[in-house]
Amino acid sequence: MVKINNSQLNDFTEFNLDKCIDAYQNSLLENFRVRDYFYASEIGKSLLEIYETFKNQQPPRFDSRVKRILENGNYVHMRFQKLFAEMKILIAAEIQCNTDLIHGRCDALITDGHKNYVVDIKSCSSSVFKMLNEAKEQDILQLLFYMHTLHIYNGILLYENKDTQQIKSFNIAFDEQKIQKRIEELQKIKDAVQNDVPLFIKY
Repeated sequence: MVKINNSQLNDFTEFNLDKCIDAYQNSLLENFRVRDYFYASEIGKSLLEIYETFKNQQPPRFDSRVKRILENGNYVHMRFQKLFAEMKILIAAEIQCNTDLIHGRCDALITDGHKNYVVDIKSCSSSVFKMLNEAKEQDILQLLFYMHTLHIYNGILLYENKDTQQIKSFNIAFDEQKIQKRIEELQKIKDAVQNDVPLFIKY
């Protein structure tokens, strides 16, 4: 707990709320253990980045500002999940999609009355949103994993501009070959790290 001295309580002008918030959030300890699986949110990154992150696992060191950004991202998910429920198209939300190799959580499963869709929700800055003419490849791979795991082969990537709340959505067709290739690549990375052998990554 962040300690506030009596002088701060007695003299309101000395009470710096933003510093107290930062100090408290920075003091929160993250539960950390070395994992033997990948996060679904990282599987679309470059193989070298995935390999380096998995090989050199460290406790997350988010400062208070980054923690608030992540919490705002969670709130975006909750808003759309509530909206889908009000629209009566929500089937399920926050669906665990865990395998021995990859752990993730699908934001929502919805229906149009004929087909079911796996939905992954992303927020981004105005500059990124403006340039977004198609779904990002990194996000597509994450969505494909959810589709593969849930055996639902229609997907939607929904992006929200976090500055203006404008939205764009992209329908994603299932690509078994693409996700299987990435799963095989991840398995090779895991085997190389666990067996402490070098891994040669093709670019």
